Amino acid sequence: MYNLKTRMNILLKLAETDIPSLTEVEEIKQEAQQAVQKSNLGTPPSFLASARYALILGFEQNAVFQIDKIVNYLNQALFYASGGKYNLNYLAQNNFNITVPTSDREVRLLLGFSKDLYTWLLNNGAPYKEKLNKEAFEYRINKLLSTYSLNNLSQVNVTGPLASKLGNIKVELINSLNLLKKFAPSK
Repeated sequence: MYNLKTRMNILLKLAETDIPSLTEVEEIKQEAQQAVQKSNLGTPPSFLASARYALILGFEQNAVFQIDKIVNYLNQALFYASGGKYNLNYLAQNNFNITVPTSDREVRLLLGFSKDLYTWLLNNGAPYKEKLNKEAFEYRINKLLSTYSLNNLSQVNVTGPLASKLGNIKVELINSLNLLKKFAPSK
């Protein structure tokens, strides 16, 4: 049991604490419910880009492996950020023609980056006619690295439910694309 002086100090500290308004409490409650919903989604359906788009025709095996890792990561990010609503299988069924209404900025940017990736690495779904040379390979990766969608992804909520599953999406994608550059052909 605390002595009288200690109890009085505790009560004084509690009295100094700001009490949130009812509106703030409701907002916090809604955010918590959304976080719980997003964290209980399960796993996204798999999406193996190399099997779907025969990437081996345009890239060396190590690059194909890295592209599959990037695509898989993006698929997970899109799935979790959208609360399970969207994934790359859904987008591929529509040839990545994205007219999905969403008010969530991060989801819109991930959808946009998915389309960019489809254009620049997955060759708009068309098979590659030959292996990319070093210049074409690096050009495509640099195009992805400079897209609006990627560069405007948030870095702020690094402790949210999405970040707890996948880390910082923007940083992870940029690092993965830069790693892909190391698998450029020598000529």
